[in-house]
Amino acid sequence: MNKTVVRSSLTEQVYMLIINKIQDNTLSQGDRINIEELARDFDVSRTPVREAINRLIQEGFVEQVHNVGPRIITLNKQKMLDLAFTNAILFTGILESLIGTKHKDKMVAELTAVLDKQNECLEKQTFEKYFLYAIDFHKVFINHCENQKLRQLTLQTQTQIDMFVLYYNRSEANRENSIDDHTKLLHYFIQDDYDNLISAMKEHNINANNYFKNKSNFKFLD
Repeated sequence: MNKTVVRSSLTEQVYMLIINKIQDNTLSQGDRINIEELARDFDVSRTPVREAINRLIQEGFVEQVHNVGPRIITLNKQKMLDLAFTNAILFTGILESLIGTKHKDKMVAELTAVLDKQNECLEKQTFEKYFLYAIDFHKVFINHCENQKLRQLTLQTQTQIDMFVLYYNRSEANRENSIDDHTKLLHYFIQDDYDNLISAMKEHNINANNYFKNKSNFKFLD
């Protein structure tokens, strides 16, 4: 049965519904996105669908292909492993750049707010929103990095890897582990314990990396 959006914040709702279609494999990797079809499916005009797709393109979930149109990006295990390795290296640089940051109080407030939202979503079993907050936690660190080039490179890699985060967080156990990791990361940041912060972030990335490395065959990835 088709889902119909409530007539408020249409672009945001369409965005969430498309994310849900990706999550449940209604839209799979490489699938072309038909704007007209989605507009009919969601009972909205084409404008909020286009706006939602533009956001998905910016965030790395969708690519615009010449003479084809928008389609879900194509993923495979090796690409994920390469991205995870690159992201881990870049994130070490991000964290090192934040040592002694003058934005610490603001960052602590932002990280705490995101973590609270993650816990709330975990309790309510609202998967799609949990996924977005899980991404936001990492982006707080990235957004406060004052090295513009490092910030840009890390953000590009992070948005590309977010599709894998979407798959990883389908598992309730992985969601719980992610919150535990984020709680630990926030603690180390508050304590200015950057050695353990960097070590814990590497371990956090390795946990997700090993999850996919040990998956020999599953639907979402080749």
